[in-house]
Amino acid sequence: MTDQAAVAAFKEGGTDPLTVATKQATNDGRIPIEASSLERLEEAEANAFEQTRGGGAYSGKWTGRWGKWQIGQIMLSMPNAYAKMGLTAGLVLSVVSGLISAYTIVLLVHLYEERKRRLILSDKWYGEKGASKSITQYHEVITFLCGRFLGAVTIFFVMLNVFGISVAQVIACSSDAYYWRTSLSKRTWALVFGAILQVSVLVPTLRHTRVINILGLIGTTYTVWWLVIAAAASGRGVQLPEATAGPKSLQLFYTGFGVLLVAYGGHNISFEVMDGMNVPKKYRWVGFVSFLYIFTLTVPHSTAVQLVYPKNNAKYGNVYGALPHTWGMNISIFLMILHQICAFIYYNAPLFYLWEKMWGIHEKSLWLRIPSRLPIIVFAFNWFIIGVYVVNGTGFALVYSIKTFVQAVHQYKFFAECYQC
Repeated sequence: MTDQAAVAAFKEGGTDPLTVATKQATNDGRIPIEASSLERLEEAEANAFEQTRGGGAYSGKWTGRWGKWQIGQIMLSMPNAYAKMGLTAGLVLSVVSGLISAYTIVLLVHLYEERKRRLILSDKWYGEKGASKSITQYHEVITFLCGRFLGAVTIFFVMLNVFGISVAQVIACSSDAYYWRTSLSKRTWALVFGAILQVSVLVPTLRHTRVINILGLIGTTYTVWWLVIAAAASGRGVQLPEATAGPKSLQLFYTGFGVLLVAYGGHNISFEVMDGMNVPKKYRWVGFVSFLYIFTLTVPHSTAVQLVYPKNNAKYGNVYGALPHTWGMNISIFLMILHQICAFIYYNAPLFYLWEKMWGIHEKSLWLRIPSRLPIIVFAFNWFIIGVYVVNGTGFALVYSIKTFVQAVHQYKFFAECYQC
């Protein structure tokens, strides 16, 4: 059966095109499916449903490019991370971490395809009416391929990471807004944005965020190059030897390195994005192109600010504090707040999907799914109020980040009215 015939059968209410094609080819309906045939039939399905489903390669590209979702708050912290690690170490580790990130995406695509191939062969991928409504998540892929124990470990760490980064978006929004209007404390701004971000429950799936992706892309791009231009036009010149000095302590180095790990890591919602694409196989080149773009979102402005404002850069965790306040900064603040709101939506999505699956309503109507998400968002906001903040990183980065956090608690207390003001 041709791809066109398989898609036609699907449109007429038959089974999914891949199952139709494979069953037609054998008596028992079970034949090995090579990667090439899987991709070909995904392409055929994509052509049939492009108008209603969306999710082409360009959707995945914009999703990846606009900053790997968490890049917003990290992008504003990256200059300070360079100050902690030292400029040379920051540049080298940025390149290495980015390449490892791109390689990780290739591995994740292989895992996704292997699970999908096995489920198709057992008639479990598509629903009764064709395309499945279930969204693939990280722990489901690991559980399917590696067993329940590793799946349980995965879900714990992924959810912990997702929750922590979601909370970080609220903190980032409040920190940015403070540099726009210092008349309100960061704590007050945090309460404001905590309430605003409750609307994230209304976003059905990541397929419905393509316009937001483009706005986020505009925000990050403008901010990076505004910072570069502002530093170059300051008239201060390169501040030597402070600008190129190495790390002052091991603690500072690994604290900065922890920030860098978050910038180039964070693959825990990659499967949800792949599921939102018509041809998930294309996510592998999307990931590489995204890495190249994200590299421009982290290195140029971090280098420029460190060279021109090394003392201020080492003092402020948010780069807005290191530069004079201007109208250009205000534009950047508004765009980055929008970006961070988008990131909050992305990082809450896995929590919502998991919650829906726990209650058996993940494939039900939206009018039932959306209200059920409210306890998740309220729970997350309450944890933020009592000051829980999960620091992402590994090895020494985790140890020293925790040490820095404890020191900050002693200095500013829990839920401080003004942190690093």
